[in-house]
Amino acid sequence: MAQTEADEARALAVTAEEKVATARDTEVAERKKAVELVLAREAAEKNAIQITVEAETKKKAAIDEADAIKTLAEAHANEQKVKAEGEATAKKVVAEADKSAQLA
Repeated sequence: MAQTEADEARALAVTAEEKVATARDTEVAERKKAVELVLAREAAEKNAIQITVEAETKKKAAIDEADAIKTLAEAHANEQKVKAEGEATAKKVVAEADKSAQLA
């Protein structure tokens, strides 16, 4: 009977040790999982920041290009206006010269 009680006590001790080992292994796995989640979150945030910076850079470049195109278009329009005004003034001067020549 004492042998049976000793065997039962040993079995209970083994069971308890296994539960402790399982709990320890579970805690280690949970900590590892938590660390991996933090690292994954940091990597995702870093990637998101990089994408945001690239998008902002492309947006600025597009705005700069649009501004340059607008400036060129305004310069061309100004050039055409000045040219047209010059031609109109030249025609007026020629017409006045013709009129003066006819009167003389």
